Amino acid sequence: MLEVGILHEGDPVELIEGELILMPPMSARHAGTNNRLIALFTSRLAGRAIVGSQTPLRLGDASEPEPDLSLLRPRADYYAHSHPTTQDVLLLVEVSHTSLDFDLRVKAPLYARHGVPEFWVVNLGARQVERFTDPVEGMYTSVASYGGEEAIPCGAFPDMALRAADLLGETD
Repeated sequence: MLEVGILHEGDPVELIEGELILMPPMSARHAGTNNRLIALFTSRLAGRAIVGSQTPLRLGDASEPEPDLSLLRPRADYYAHSHPTTQDVLLLVEVSHTSLDFDLRVKAPLYARHGVPEFWVVNLGARQVERFTDPVEGMYTSVASYGGEEAIPCGAFPDMALRAADLLGETD
């Protein structure tokens, strides 16, 4: 599609269940939140996880979403030779404002079907973080919401908890 000019390098599209989905452009608020998340996770998990931003994630042959943030198992090549798969994922995070419905109705079930152990939605509109864990038969069986000063546990790193306010930028 790139070769014939249908798509252009950098077009915001994701492969979901065999379809190319055009994603909305990233607002400054979304980008700033994503940058905040990268800084928070990088500083707290140096050497313990690779922090990816919009890194393609290979989910079978028909899906390759690009979550806003991914915590991946450390690997010497930093995934230069192949995109990560579900087995490499420790946590996926989507920053949501205009994409909230899509993230909850499409991406959450997709991630659960492929066994992603933990998925967070940073809901900018509601000023809360939704944590999805325990995927069973294509659904997350545990969902919790956090706001303000509440600490959000991270399953892969039980020694680390982040305040919802830190993720949402409420201290700005």
